[in-house]
Amino acid sequence: GEEYKLKNNSEQLKWKSLFNRNGVKIIIGSHPHVPQNFEYTESGDSISDITIFSLGNFISNMSAPFTRISLCVTLNLKKCNNGKVTILKPDYEYLWTTRPGEFEKGYSVIRIKELLDKPERFKVRDSYDKMKHYYSILTK
Repeated sequence: GEEYKLKNNSEQLKWKSLFNRNGVKIIIGSHPHVPQNFEYTESGDSISDITIFSLGNFISNMSAPFTRISLCVTLNLKKCNNGKVTILKPDYEYLWTTRPGEFEKGYSVIRIKELLDKPERFKVRDSYDKMKHYYSILTK
């Protein structure tokens, strides 16, 4: 994907289509340094394929917008009695990377939902404000 873009592009869709046609059921991307959208096709309790276009950066010292927020996705697979494996609907959450001195002594990766209403936990208010701002845009 294109660096710093929050949405997938046509090139990523071409690769997704090629991989899916050839039997790939789970695609996870990471290049753009920011989290991007993800797609899956639902069929009953399971999904037939999932594409996570970009997880973003897990730990980042970058300063470009959205480069310190990442997407953590939990995929659950279920093996059926007939030996077939199905993919269940994914769980996901957003994480934020704090720099040394903003939250703890070193770098920290924190769950955003746990700290959305706790600005007092941050030693640097600007870090909290950026986290909250970027999170609100991604979760519209």
